[in-house]
Amino acid sequence: MNINTKKSLGQNFSFDKKLLAKISKPIKSKSINSIIEIGPGLGTLTDFLYKKKYKQLILIEKDTRRIQTLKKRVNDTKVTI
Repeated sequence: MNINTKKSLGQNFSFDKKLLAKISKPIKSKSINSIIEIGPGLGTLTDFLYKKKYKQLILIEKDTRRIQTLKKRVNDTKVTI
């Protein structure tokens, strides 16, 4: 997997599962039908959001190198990339 970053996009990636769980914890899927994640990158936070069972998860990714990784990671009709 290519994780070279693009400086022009200000990319940085977190792989710390405790941090990602802490970021996603306050978001309650019972009160929200859809969620938009901007710049999901490799999908590490996306994994936590996906498990919350939203009706729709929208991922907006500018770096085309990341899109295939995201498609493999969350191949579901409720996810739009």
